[in-house]
Amino acid sequence: MDAFDNCLRNGRLQAREPDADLIQREVETAMSELVRARTCFTDGRLEECVVQGYFAMYRLLRALLLQAGYRDTNLFSLSTGIERLFAGTDGMAGLVAVLREAKDRKDLVQQGGRTSRKDAKTILDGAEVTYRLTRGLIPLARFPEIRESEAPPE
Repeated sequence: MDAFDNCLRNGRLQAREPDADLIQREVETAMSELVRARTCFTDGRLEECVVQGYFAMYRLLRALLLQAGYRDTNLFSLSTGIERLFAGTDGMAGLVAVLREAKDRKDLVQQGGRTSRKDAKTILDGAEVTYRLTRGLIPLARFPEIRESEAPPE
């Protein structure tokens, strides 16, 4: 039995009908977190950028999983579901790796650790790519667009 089937059997992944309102709320919250991550990066608040970038990625990928008819209970079940259900989607495997890295970095930050500009930029870039990919895969009429004025500086 592979990890996906194991998650289903153990209740870590739960099959359910897609709920457009829940998906929309996840996307809207993720967008707020992405905007905060950009602002934090620009302002040099790198640790907060890492935390916000991680949560933006997590929520966007969760919205994808919800759209596919599954609910996760933790990062392992989320990444397992995404890897199985979106294996053929260009760039998805790399995003799951960045999400896991972001989780580790977020945990270190929450324990009082510091982060580098390079690490914060990697996580912010991962959140940006996750946004673009998710926006193309979730057919929500109210999926917000990224405006160029909100884009972080290089």
